[in-house]
Amino acid sequence: MILLNIHNPLPFANCFAVCGGSSGPSASTNVLVESYNDQYESKLDPFRKFNVQETQRGYAKLKLHDRATLSIVLYKFAFEQSSLRDADADCTHQFQQHMLEHHTSNGH
Repeated sequence: MILLNIHNPLPFANCFAVCGGSSGPSASTNVLVESYNDQYESKLDPFRKFNVQETQRGYAKLKLHDRATLSIVLYKFAFEQSSLRDADADCTHQFQQHMLEHHTSNGH
């Protein structure tokens, strides 16, 4: 027998009713509704909760020097990914500027 937890969708339903429902809520209302929806769905997923608990338990088992190493590696990875995104955005912007400056439809 599957039991449903009915009190979890109430904030989502209340926000939907107060914020205008289908009468065209604003963008900030949509963000709020999506936030409640994501929170509600994440509570329904038992695998996600289990994964988070196992990750926390595994991290707690690590020795201090292993935790420090993991933190440094994760920081370096995040910084590297951020640098790649920034370089990609900069390259795209420079290409757009070049196309606008040198290849506009002015008879060339």
